[in-house]
Amino acid sequence: MRIIKHTVIAKIKVIQLTDAERLQLEDDFRNGKSHAYRMRCLVILLKSKGLNIFGMVDRNNLHDGFSTNESITADKVTDFLDRLSLRIKKKTFVVLDNASVH
Repeated sequence: MRIIKHTVIAKIKVIQLTDAERLQLEDDFRNGKSHAYRMRCLVILLKSKGLNIFGMVDRNNLHDGFSTNESITADKVTDFLDRLSLRIKKKTFVVLDNASVH
């Protein structure tokens, strides 16, 4: 288990990584055993660059979402869901939570 330090800058969490931690996460992102684990590695790498990420995973573990340097607002989420709804063919429900990283 790795302990990753982070600081809060203007409500955006920036995760501080050492070079060794970054290299390990990049390798785990490319070669991790599960899609979910690889996506967690990606989120940590993006957060270390000061990005906020909004993402969704479907029943096939396929990820869709967006990242931004700005705060994720209700308008951004609504716009994303509006565009996503045009591609959905089956009845769908969405669960939202406010966790910083899964």
